[in-house]
Amino acid sequence: MFDDVLNRFSRLDVLVNNAGIQTWKCLLEMTEHDWDSVIDTNLKGPFVCTQFAAKMMRTQGKGSIINIGSGCNKLAFPNLSSYTASKGGLEMFTKVAAVELGPLGIRVNCVAPGAIEVERTRLEDPNYADTWGAITPLRRIGTPEDVGSAVVFLASDDSAYINGQTIWVDGGLFSQPAWPYASR
Repeated sequence: MFDDVLNRFSRLDVLVNNAGIQTWKCLLEMTEHDWDSVIDTNLKGPFVCTQFAAKMMRTQGKGSIINIGSGCNKLAFPNLSSYTASKGGLEMFTKVAAVELGPLGIRVNCVAPGAIEVERTRLEDPNYADTWGAITPLRRIGTPEDVGSAVVFLASDDSAYINGQTIWVDGGLFSQPAWPYASR
């Protein structure tokens, strides 16, 4: 993949680690294969791609790497133990990569979406937008464009001094505690 990039273009300026899968099973029913598939895709994949991209970016003294996290970076979601572990690990990987690659002029950040309306979420629950929108402070769920705008910002020179950070694109969803008096 990276050879193809270099054959088409003379440089690599931005890498977005966006591939991700999840296995919806409780911890006691998850197989080792289920666990490995999620960790390999969601954590090992970004490691390998970041390593390749950073070697290319190092020669030009500049680059931006953006990892796509999740609300699972911050909170434990039942029946998503491997996904939650992978996304929590991805956030810490983002930080250590930012520290190590920053001196090379390479910025590494994370975008962590909250409830986003995509085909997968509509298939999971036909009432997904209403369910999650009702508990999101902005009273709606996000769109792929909301996430894309954050990625474009982090890829641009407008974010030249942002490194090692997680940008939450969640309408405030994961900023609020489970508070029983919310309606008062």
